[in-house]
Amino acid sequence: MPPVTRCLHLITLMLTLTAHADVTIRPNEKPKETSKDFVKDQKKNGFVSPEVVNRTAQFVAGQSVQIELQASTAYLGFIKFVIREQPKFGTLSEIRATPGRDSNRALVTYTHNGDLEHLSDRFTFAARIGDGSASAPGLVTLTGTKPMARLEVIEAPKFKRLQPGEQDSATFVVLNSGNAAFSGDLALPDPFTGPKHFDVAVNEKLTMMVMVKPMAPGAYRLDQELQPGVASSKLMGVVECSQPFVVSPGAVTLAYDPLSGQRKAVVKVANGSDAPLTLKVDCGARIQVVKELSLDPHATTELAISMAKEDVAAYRGEVWVIQEPSRQKVVINAEPKPAQIRLVSPLGGKIDFGTVNKGKKVEAKITVINDGGVPAVLQASQLPPFIIGTDLSKLKCEPGKTEDIIVTFAAELPGVYNQALYIAGNAGRLELNMRGTMVDPSRPGTGAAPGAGATAPTRPKEVDSGPARAVRPTVSTPTPPPQAPVMVSRPSPAPEQPKREAAPQPVSSGSASVEAKPSMPLSKMSSGTVAAYGRLMNFGVSPTTLPAFQSHRLDPVPHIGVTELGKDNVVLLWEAPKVEPSKYLIETSYLVKNTATGLWLKVWKPHDEWEKAKSPDAGLTAAKVSGLRPETQYELRVLGIDNEGKFSAPSDIVQISTLSPFRLPGWIWPALGSVILLAVVYTGYQLKQGDWQT
Repeated sequence: MPPVTRCLHLITLMLTLTAHADVTIRPNEKPKETSKDFVKDQKKNGFVSPEVVNRTAQFVAGQSVQIELQASTAYLGFIKFVIREQPKFGTLSEIRATPGRDSNRALVTYTHNGDLEHLSDRFTFAARIGDGSASAPGLVTLTGTKPMARLEVIEAPKFKRLQPGEQDSATFVVLNSGNAAFSGDLALPDPFTGPKHFDVAVNEKLTMMVMVKPMAPGAYRLDQELQPGVASSKLMGVVECSQPFVVSPGAVTLAYDPLSGQRKAVVKVANGSDAPLTLKVDCGARIQVVKELSLDPHATTELAISMAKEDVAAYRGEVWVIQEPSRQKVVINAEPKPAQIRLVSPLGGKIDFGTVNKGKKVEAKITVINDGGVPAVLQASQLPPFIIGTDLSKLKCEPGKTEDIIVTFAAELPGVYNQALYIAGNAGRLELNMRGTMVDPSRPGTGAAPGAGATAPTRPKEVDSGPARAVRPTVSTPTPPPQAPVMVSRPSPAPEQPKREAAPQPVSSGSASVEAKPSMPLSKMSSGTVAAYGRLMNFGVSPTTLPAFQSHRLDPVPHIGVTELGKDNVVLLWEAPKVEPSKYLIETSYLVKNTATGLWLKVWKPHDEWEKAKSPDAGLTAAKVSGLRPETQYELRVLGIDNEGKFSAPSDIVQISTLSPFRLPGWIWPALGSVILLAVVYTGYQLKQGDWQT
């Protein structure tokens, strides 16, 4: 624009500052002039056409949007806006003044027709001053979006801690920040409940309530979108439901108690609530347990679970501890009652064979019964002249059945014989006292046998079957002078010697009688299965040292050694014996105090935590022993077990020391402290000197 023209525009603007005029908002409306005659001024000086400003606007399909029209000019108060080209997919309202009544601005409202296929539109407008020429057309570009609600959960629900059957409620607040109203259904997961349907207007905040009633312990999480696909609408909440009582452990094995003869176990029941509880106990018909428990707040009690003595079969079942709606289960597992032999006859465990002539033998019958739930394998230790006539290797006493064992008294030398007969096996141990007198009618002074002793609880039967089967003494004895019969001492076999000893020579002691006792008296062994034979130990003597438990087919496990050693485990390796056992047993040694003597004695007990490991050779067997303590010394040995439950002799003893867990060396901490102290001193020195650089 030339300088002269610019000066004319500036002068015109200064002259019109004092004028007052209104904006023409309708095409047919004339401007209201003031005292200044702008028409004359226009004719005199002329007006330049105003310049309009292009605009853009956003709208929502089917809704209205307000648009501001703007023009630039040096003359205020005379601008009129007109629509040059109408929109295609909507309508325009009448042009109106702005709230501030600016002379160069005006407002118009665009309303979309709701066609979702056409979301873009346009129209043009122009401006002029008074009756002057119109400006070049200005363009208004319209861009539309589809209407959509947008929900936002601005306040989440908060629940308190509950117990099964209790109920709680909480509120949450949702905001619709979208450009359309929302209407939808609400389906909450169990155990939460809330309104089935809700509506939220644009920019509305809606408060809703949700309730929860858990019926079982656990943590229940509420995680659901109120508006599908909109992450901000996710409703989240957590409620914790605690069990009012706890039963521990959840599974038990009923162990056989040799003192009571029952299989039993104990579980603990704890009241975790602040109120007293009365709990019901439900179980199977074979289980013996109290039917009701009463617990004070935060108290703990024991629940005894057992089976009757006469119930010997295996059992699998459940015991329920109940306070509705809470229920806790204890799984019950009971192996068959171990085999247990009991003497039926003779009563009192004594057999008196009476007086028997030389060359004769007398039989007596011993009747035993198995009170356990598994077959009993019997063994007996004997010394002549008392001989077991029943083949015990073929005898298995079934559960609840009785078996007869025939014992024969056949002595070769005159005298009175007193011995103990031990019947043992996997079903416990019985001890019977046997007594018999043998006389030789051919020797003067001994007299004839008066017959069977009348004091015998079990009347022996005299059998004339030729020479007796007693073992002959290894040293011949000269015929003594005539004298009265004397008592002969017959020692029992030592527990550690499995082989049968020869009968000792009769000892003459005048008119005195000497009765022999077992060289190592043992308490009666409690019954128990082979897998749990550790209870049979009696201060250092295990059943593997008794003849009744020794297997004559199995050799000791040879060449045992260690291949791997850890902090809580060790891998043992041994060669397979000539006769492969049906299974192996690994034992560890323990120290047990004998309360009678005050001495500590070493005993061996089975170690159950082991499993077969990979062997480096086909002729070797490897076993990984676990459950050991770090930095501890152990003694281990291995035994073989045959298919009858008898044990081989123990292997050599292996002594090991488990490794230590990793620990930092003791000098690490003083060294680390020294380094830190030197670093602090050096940093302070540099700061003091001003030489520290960053």
